[in-house]
Amino acid sequence: MKKIVVVGSINMDYVTHVQQQPGVGETVSGQGLDLKPGGKGANQAYAAAYLGADVTKIGAVGNDAAGRMSLESLKHAGVNTEYIRTVKGVSTGTALIAVNAEGDNSIIVIPGANELVDRAYVDSVKHVIEASDIVILQLEIPFETVCYVAGKTVILDPAPARELPKELICGLTIVKPNQTEIMKVLGREGETCQPERELHTLKEMGVAHPIITLGSDGCCTLDESGNLERVPAVKAKAVDTTGAGDCFTGAMACSLAEGNSLEKALEFAAKASAIAVTRAGAQPSFPARKEIL
Repeated sequence: MKKIVVVGSINMDYVTHVQQQPGVGETVSGQGLDLKPGGKGANQAYAAAYLGADVTKIGAVGNDAAGRMSLESLKHAGVNTEYIRTVKGVSTGTALIAVNAEGDNSIIVIPGANELVDRAYVDSVKHVIEASDIVILQLEIPFETVCYVAGKTVILDPAPARELPKELICGLTIVKPNQTEIMKVLGREGETCQPERELHTLKEMGVAHPIITLGSDGCCTLDESGNLERVPAVKAKAVDTTGAGDCFTGAMACSLAEGNSLEKALEFAAKASAIAVTRAGAQPSFPARKEIL
């Protein structure tokens, strides 16, 4: 089993359910308020470890109840939390999430301690990163940190999406945006995504294995000959899509760490995320291996 290190965010999710997402200037009623550990980095680490992967998490939390709850959740999944930084006087990252009747969500993220995942901290744990085989990154920590971290196999989940410089993209093993994110990544926000075209653009920029997720239509990538290859989604009735993309990334990384092909890893990830959307929350919704099998 190859070693995975996840460098990224740790948040506490405050989740409420609404009939419909509010428009500008509109007030809507929410049903309940649940506290659930989240954050894209933490979610990906949890998903991979819960499926049996050897995962170490690099990130930061505040010295508060949310931070302690987040660490306990990661430990429950089997994540190595030894190197997570606890910072006094700073709150753990927070996400305010509204989930509508269709299971879709709107999210506001307040970085908190995630902003302190800086180069100096990364230098202090560089030996952990260098000892890993797969590095997973997202964009909920300082951007300069993302650009600074390197590894043997690097998976970038470019969310929250922003335009990325070519020098960052060049040499990445996997970049996994959705259809909206890829257009921001390429600096063409507002244009309609044409998956095959965008995949070839990422390939030409130096990404070994570009992937675009397509929601209920699954995902697509390029085969060894450069032809479009689609991996269908597993049909499921969505209750809450929060964290589904992170579950996909974590499950994919776990499968790759076991030595499986990318095609097999994507099929495994599709099953994992299909289960996750049928349950509420992010980490609490992620499946165990026996469920996927």
